[in-house]
Amino acid sequence: MKIQLAFAWMVAASLAVSGGRLLAQAPAAPGGDAPAVGQAAGGQAPAAAAPAPAAAAASKPILPEVISTYGDAIDSLFFLISGITFVILVIVFGLFGYFVVKYRHQAGRRAVYTHGNNKLEICWTVATSLILVYILFVQKETWDNIKIKDLRTLEDRNPYLVRIFGEQFAWHFVYPGKDGAFQPNETKRIFAGVNPVGLVDAEKDVYSVSMMVPAGVPVIAEITSLPKYDPETGKEKPGVLHSFFQPNLRFKQDLVPYHPAKIWFEVKPGKTGKYEIACAELCGLGHYQMRADFYVLPDNELGERLGYDWKAVKARFPEPAK
Repeated sequence: MKIQLAFAWMVAASLAVSGGRLLAQAPAAPGGDAPAVGQAAGGQAPAAAAPAPAAAAASKPILPEVISTYGDAIDSLFFLISGITFVILVIVFGLFGYFVVKYRHQAGRRAVYTHGNNKLEICWTVATSLILVYILFVQKETWDNIKIKDLRTLEDRNPYLVRIFGEQFAWHFVYPGKDGAFQPNETKRIFAGVNPVGLVDAEKDVYSVSMMVPAGVPVIAEITSLPKYDPETGKEKPGVLHSFFQPNLRFKQDLVPYHPAKIWFEVKPGKTGKYEIACAELCGLGHYQMRADFYVLPDNELGERLGYDWKAVKARFPEPAK
């Protein structure tokens, strides 16, 4: 049982490292914005949004470049847990190999049954528990900062707000209009190609198929899974689970139908460029298509894309539906 557990750890660590290497090597797929609803965000890729230089990630070749303020803490935990796993891997498989050789078949040797060693089992169970408790305390500050942070503490910094909708198999991004208010959305108003997220007044918000954010400013995103709606029959098909994943931010969050969540991140100053968003939850046969461009833009260029001075507007999310 212990050897099986160690093997599972080895596989998990290998997949994590291999996945990180693939993400670091894979270039962002080209593509610009599709025609937008209401105040359309610009369709041309911004000049400043060039891919980040490969040299920036040279110190961590198995992982993509970190661009978020809490990304380095995530990487530290990744390497800590990988190191602990590797040490256990070496010990377990070293002993496994030793016993394979020591107790190999030999002529005249008679096998002896043993039920195990209770003291030894207690020792490695306690050791494993202590390691897990240690990891629990080490990661708590980072977890609290990312997942449990009181977002009201960011209000003094005039955070940048965006609404993220995921559906089979596309991402939609909605930004507030010039008045800073988001339009509520209703399922019955969804109309593909015209009002894809069902905004009550689509002309007042800015819609895009790409995510655009500034650097050096907290970003708060309301994120939810979008249902399908057939205007001819008036029937609604519930949304499915998706997962918003942006590797450079070191952030992943599930989208649960009918349960909007708020997430936050902040891109480090100077990290402008074009990155990629993917869905990390198997959401159907078209799952592989569910990607979007993620632009980190200079303040003035972001204002041009939105059509107004976003820094002069105090944005606010719509009130939850009652």
